[in-house]
Amino acid sequence: IKGKVTQANKISAAATGALSGQLQESLSNFKVIVAFNRRQYFEEKLQAFNEENFQGNRASAFINSVYKPLYDSSGNVAKTLVLIYGIYLIANGNITIGILIAFLSYTQKFYDPLQILGTIIGNIQNALASWARIKDILAMENDLVVIPNQAKDSSKDHLMQFDHVRFGYVPEKVIIHDAS
Repeated sequence: IKGKVTQANKISAAATGALSGQLQESLSNFKVIVAFNRRQYFEEKLQAFNEENFQGNRASAFINSVYKPLYDSSGNVAKTLVLIYGIYLIANGNITIGILIAFLSYTQKFYDPLQILGTIIGNIQNALASWARIKDILAMENDLVVIPNQAKDSSKDHLMQFDHVRFGYVPEKVIIHDAS
């Protein structure tokens, strides 16, 4: 189940990221969209991203909710078994009702942390999927071409040259130091 939970959370995080990126791009370019009368295209594209986001989040929520009912039902089965066996022991005169209530309380106290653990496991899986997306972004390689620094004598090829430039918005806080 762990692999399916992680995969569903990755898909959900990717869909949410895609929707967020599409919204930001569209809102940033809203004047252009309106100017070129592309509102219908914008709405259709946004609807497609929104649907993908909905499907991804629905699958993730469903798979994340598997643990809690599993622990809830196991706790209920345990309490039912304790209750049935306790009634049998009371009928035979081996225990009192107070002891049965104490054992039911112990059973509840035992399974409460397991139910909380089910919720925590789902949250951890969601966090791991988000971390995987962050790790992918941090691992991206820079594909910009680095132009090597040219020697001083080749400056004749340039129309403009900066030599020992210093800049700051206020004189006390210089931002650029000795740039050439």
